Amino acid sequence: MPELPDLTLYIDALQLRIMGATLKRVDFAGPFLLRTFEPPPSAVFGQRVASLTRVGKRIAIGFE
Repeated sequence: MPELPDLTLYIDALQLRIMGATLKRVDFAGPFLLRTFEPPPSAVFGQRVASLTRVGKRIAIGFE
């Protein structure tokens, strides 16, 4: 599991790369990587990335 300094760096790097980008598709490497099923991933297709936050030791990507 990543530690807090690592997560901070990851979020900073992601902000430069995906903030404001539109979600076009989602690929999951494994079924246990998706932590929620409501709403389904298809509900955010076509929406822009609005926020990146840390939730514990995970990075949460917020959409419009």
